[in-house]
Amino acid sequence: MFPEPTWATIMITSNLMNTPQLTINIFVKLRERNLVLSQLSYEPYLFALLKCHQLNVVRLTLREMLASHIFPGPKVLGLSLDAFCKAGNLKEAQKYVQDASKLSPVSFQESAYSRLVTAISKKSSSMALDLFHNMRTKGLTPDHHAYSTCVQLLCSMQRFEEAEKVLKDLLESGQPLDPSTYRRLIHVLYKNRKPKEVLEIMEQLQKEGATFDQKTLTASLSCLFSVGRYGDAVKNFEAMQKNTDYEDPVLYYVMIKKLCDIGDVKLAIELKKSMNAKGITTDARLYEILQQCLCKGSSYVNELLFLVEEVKSRGLSPIVESYVTLAMHFYSQGDYDTARCFAEEMVKEGYKPTPYMKVKLPELHDIFNIGAS
Repeated sequence: MFPEPTWATIMITSNLMNTPQLTINIFVKLRERNLVLSQLSYEPYLFALLKCHQLNVVRLTLREMLASHIFPGPKVLGLSLDAFCKAGNLKEAQKYVQDASKLSPVSFQESAYSRLVTAISKKSSSMALDLFHNMRTKGLTPDHHAYSTCVQLLCSMQRFEEAEKVLKDLLESGQPLDPSTYRRLIHVLYKNRKPKEVLEIMEQLQKEGATFDQKTLTASLSCLFSVGRYGDAVKNFEAMQKNTDYEDPVLYYVMIKKLCDIGDVKLAIELKKSMNAKGITTDARLYEILQQCLCKGSSYVNELLFLVEEVKSRGLSPIVESYVTLAMHFYSQGDYDTARCFAEEMVKEGYKPTPYMKVKLPELHDIFNIGAS
């Protein structure tokens, strides 16, 4: 007769080979021989029962273990509680954890309640949050799974301040950070236009060694512009360019749009040239934003000319403001032929001349009348 550790190894191997019924048969035979079994044998047996969907036997086995002061490990306990909750037996799952906590050490209580929070969250957000807060009231420390679950539930309920506080508590606890958790909070705050809060969280996470994906870093640039930290935004962008992973149209789009919004035309143009040099394609919307920016004054007419030619070379149409700006500029310089060319092109594109153009460019009325007809 093999000792229990050998049988436990055989049962674990049986589960790994996807033959859970064999594990169940071995456990039943061992119990028939009146062997005193420990957690070593009960755990693979529970895994096998869950695999075979024998929830009633799982329930009886957990109670049997509890009577013998045998406590399941975190993984199989979590799976068992998940199974109870999926079957709608939330109160039964809660009752087991409460009863087990009366007999178990603090470490098991913390693990059991944490797993219960995660399991119940899939059925009842309010019950999961109540359990989480009760844990902390009792002086128990939730594991990082429970913290993450709580943050995500609070985000889905639009309770951002509470979610931030829980995340900060998680950071202070020194437990592992789940990237999906803080990314979710950051993106929800960003969508709800809370740039200050986004930056505070990201700066704290950076101190803890957290890393961010491209979407999160792009959001942070928008937030820096929103709070007026233009220099930091440009500095961060330049640092990101050293990593080729971040050379994408979305990142450039965000930067150029924000720079145009604050009137930093020169840097916006430099970034556009950088896009061209790296072979990054510009979409129609970004072309439109750049043209609108360059049309705000007469200082960047040459840049506007180059951009209009680039737009046309891509098979796109320049915006009406570009035609108006260029026609007016060349007319004011006495270059009536070039002004006429842009006015004619504007009319051919289907744009109507503005009242201001009609007043200021009397020599081009013949073109405007054609456009009007």
